[in-house]
Amino acid sequence: MGRRPPGTRSHAVLHGRRSGSNSQSGAIRPWQHVLDPLIGYLMLAQRLAQGEREFADGWNFGPREGSEAPVSSLVQSLAGHWGAGARWEADKGDNPHEAAYLKLDCEKARTRLGWRPAIELERALQLCVQWYRAFYDGSDMRSVTLQQINAVVAPLIGAQRNS
Repeated sequence: MGRRPPGTRSHAVLHGRRSGSNSQSGAIRPWQHVLDPLIGYLMLAQRLAQGEREFADGWNFGPREGSEAPVSSLVQSLAGHWGAGARWEADKGDNPHEAAYLKLDCEKARTRLGWRPAIELERALQLCVQWYRAFYDGSDMRSVTLQQINAVVAPLIGAQRNS
């Protein structure tokens, strides 16, 4: 969850203040940690750098099946992971129309590149909360970020070596 969930005011939520969501709280979105598509784009860049022109095409790198969830569920889960009184409420005011359901078709990335999302939704939320907690605590964010990257990528490299 390298980005703030659309329609939420995460700073207020994570600091125990009530916040609204501009999104339809029941709208279903595909959620993923920023490292998942980044890994896919790096795999694609490697193929292109090797001169494999057939890979010069449009690609989707989305979350695994089942990572689609209503905005309300995601924000509630984030608040639960944060603890310390974090809470939210749906914004009942007039908001722009949004699609009720979004989903990405990533079959091409799976079949042609062998790419698979590496991070389950709950793990993505945990990583996001850990990162923001470290940020607000004044931690060395380069170190925190590199630790998270290593935690995600190391098992993938080990799996590649063993196959």
